[in-house]
Amino acid sequence: MSHGVKTQLGSWRNVVGSMLGWGLDAYDFVAYAFVAPIIAPLFFGQLGHLGSMLATLAAFSVSLAVRPLGGVFFGNLADRVGRRHVLYVTMLGAGLSSFLMGFLPTYAQAGILAIVLLIILRFAVGFFLGGEYSSSGVMAVESVIKGRGLASGIMQAGFDIGIFGVTFTYTLVATYLPQSALSTIGWRIVFWSGIVTTIIGWLFRRRFLTESFEWERAEKVSTPYRFYSRSIGYP
Repeated sequence: MSHGVKTQLGSWRNVVGSMLGWGLDAYDFVAYAFVAPIIAPLFFGQLGHLGSMLATLAAFSVSLAVRPLGGVFFGNLADRVGRRHVLYVTMLGAGLSSFLMGFLPTYAQAGILAIVLLIILRFAVGFFLGGEYSSSGVMAVESVIKGRGLASGIMQAGFDIGIFGVTFTYTLVATYLPQSALSTIGWRIVFWSGIVTTIIGWLFRRRFLTESFEWERAEKVSTPYRFYSRSIGYP
């Protein structure tokens, strides 16, 4: 295989790696939407039916409101140390934060602490996904010279794949678990299952992701982070 073909193959692998990040984004987004009616009385039952639902959606909005902060922070960091290093962190951070949602205690178990932990995790999810959203998008279009429209389309198709994955999972959970189990273990399984997407995405990125063509051409490679990472054998 010629060097040019290898380079093109590596560039499109970056696009696939970005697509997997968008899949994780959709998985968490839709997972929360699916289980919101279930967890509302578990965390905000003291507010009544309407109040608990509004409070649950307000907690969800935290992860949306904080995304610009994550985009600015990780976007700036990616300009300095490289896209792929940042995308390792954002994928792992968002995936683990969403996964930990499944371990949250309810209000009956921990009181106000349960609500605080819920908000902290939604903040973390939104912060990391803000960085994921911005950096993976830039990575995809920077990695290819021709077909950038196609690259951006493939990347955004990851969102639909994530929706399909979480819909399939929730359907299985809702179908095969008794109704009473949805409020005890069912909603937790929905969040736990998202770790599969995280592991697949992170391993793919760790194995195949390379720096984007445009970033390398800008010669932003002589940073303390890159020097340190190479000194310990981290590519």
